[in-house]
Parts: sequence; C-alpha cells; structure tokens
Amino acid sequence: TTFAYLAEEIQSLDKAPKTIFDEPFEYSFNYSADEINTKTRDFSENLDINWFLFTMLAVENHNKKDAQKNRLMLPNKLRISGQLVENLLEGYGEINLNNKFKYNGNFSGGYFDGNGELKKYDNWGDLISKREGIFLKGKFMDGNVEEDINPRWFPSGMHGYKMTGKMKDGVYYGFGKLEHNQWDQTFEGYFEDNYPIRGKKIFWVLKEYNPYNYEYEGEFYLLRAHGKGKKVWSDGLIQEGKFEYGRFID
Repeated sequence: TTFAYLAEEIQSLDKAPKTIFDEPFEYSFNYSADEINTKTRDFSENLDINWFLFTMLAVENHNKKDAQKNRLMLPNKLRISGQLVENLLEGYGEINLNNKFKYNGNFSGGYFDGNGELKKYDNWGDLISKREGIFLKGKFMDGNVEEDINPRWFPSGMHGYKMTGKMKDGVYYGFGKLEHNQWDQTFEGYFEDNYPIRGKKIFWVLKEYNPYNYEYEGEFYLLRAHGKGKKVWSDGLIQEGKFEYGRFID
C-alpha cells in the first residue's frame, strides 16, 4: 500500500508531468474586463498601447528578419511588421492585436510618432474608432476621426452617436457630423471643446408623423437647442427665436 501510494508521485517517461513546474506553459492573452467585454464598444483612455507592445515582449535580434517579413508575433498575439532598432519599431511599421487594435504609420523608439492611422474594433468586428493624422509619443494629437461616442466621456444626450470630424489634443473641434446608430437622428455643423455649438439637427424617431419629430437649425448646448435658432416640427409648427436647454422661450 505504501509503495502504491508513493508510486503515484513517481515521474515516468510515459506519464504526464507530476508537478506544476513540469507542465508545459502556453502563452495566452486576455483583455482586462475593464477595457473590453461583450457590453463595451470602446477602449478606455487609460489603455496604453505600450502595454501591448512590451507586455511579455520576447523580441530578440534574430526576430528582425521576421518583423521585416510581417511574420513576427509576440506571445501576447501582437503581430509586428517593420524595422526593429534595438528591439523597438523605428520608421514605418504596422501592428495588429487580434484584429481588434490596428495601427499603421510611423514609429519612433517604439511609439506611434508622426503620421499614422489607428483603428479599434469591438468584439463583433465592427469598427468603433478610426483616427488618422499626427501622433506624438503614442498619443493622437491632431487629425480626422470617425468613431462611436464613448458614453463615459459625454452626457446622455450624446450617447449612441458616431462622430465624423476633427480632433486635436483629445478634443473634437471644427466642422463635423453626428449620426445616431439606431434612430434617424443627425447633427451637422461646428464643434468646440467636444460639443456642437452651431449647426443643424434632425430628430426623427419611429413613425413618419411622430409629433415629436423635428428639424432644428441654430445654436446648441450639449446637443440641445440653446440660443438663437429655428425649429420646425413634423406637424408644421414653426418656432423661431430664443431657446434654452431645448425649450422654446420666445
């Protein structure tokens, strides 16, 4: 009995490893639950691309040729294509993390730096953000964007919209367009400090003759009529003059 008990712990060539130290290790990579799951459609602002580039980094000198031939994959499933200098991307390069996070453009010291394009996808493979323009030390500085509005950054009135326009230093500015991803609701006009300030909004929900449908052109605050403007309701009613937080004053 004693021998049989001890034999259970004996390592043999025809049996699987007996200790956790002998078990084969397989690299794996999982997104943080705070960054992406089945209910979120965007990455947070705290997500650092350098974490992807350097987490479990296993690039050695002999990997340079693989990187140049677009066949270098790190243990965290990050594909790298480009010129490596001291194991860091330099000049033009491309990265692809599980087809959810893609960048192509210029690198400097391993960072996005210069002209480039950054794309992010959700779990269903839908594009949720595309930023094209100038990057500096890994951060998008100035250029064109096409992305879903992140509800964590904006008040409820902005939720559900896709923004197409310009961004500088993390802020929407200049001429742009909002399109709702569920209803026929759009805004086209000018942005300042992330929000619409002047332009035209079409609010069209469900039925063609819904009494709450309207078109408004004028000044805005948080995507609501605010200031001078003109609102035309679907029943023909016209309100022109001063508005405050969406309500017609006079």
